[in-house]
Amino acid sequence: MPRECLRTATHLWTPDLRVCLTNKGRGGIDDETLCQALSLCASIDSLYLGWTDVTDKAIKAVAASCPLLQLLDVSYTEFTDASMLGLAAGCPLLTSLNLKGTQVTDKGIKAVTTSCSHLKSIDVSKANISVAGIASIMAKCTELTSLGLGCLAKVPHQNEKESLKVIANARLPLMSLDFWKYELTDDRDQEDCRSSNKNASQS
Repeated sequence: MPRECLRTATHLWTPDLRVCLTNKGRGGIDDETLCQALSLCASIDSLYLGWTDVTDKAIKAVAASCPLLQLLDVSYTEFTDASMLGLAAGCPLLTSLNLKGTQVTDKGIKAVTTSCSHLKSIDVSKANISVAGIASIMAKCTELTSLGLGCLAKVPHQNEKESLKVIANARLPLMSLDFWKYELTDDRDQEDCRSSNKNASQS
């Protein structure tokens, strides 16, 4: 991507940034690189930063300078609740958020789901989310169609059924529900999820 093209770009994918702004090679996107890119971009609505070295410092800059942002992928980065609070304040149009493998907790989830009411897709797999965080998502994200909840350390086996009940009771139009490494332990659990999706799609 030529450097001048950044001025009209609406989507930034990390390989493009790497070629355009840095010679650091794979994994070379950091706070400085991202902030430099943002200074050149007039309007960004999609930002893919998974597996990069960006921190809360850069994400706060994103939140402050990208009010039109709709899609953000920060999977497996040092992303924390501090960034979530920034997004809640500056990016109300978010519809897709990938938080897989980040340090986000229930506090951050509550802030974003309260302010970004149009979220349709959110993945918190391997984040520090408990049943309370899942409940916040289900209560506030009424347009949600895709949810990733794989391998949540703060949702031990004994609380998995509680999570499933929260999801089933929300009656949202979910088209995709990812419970990798979760076990639907009996037929009733599986039926609850199927019933939830069926009823939501008919509403």
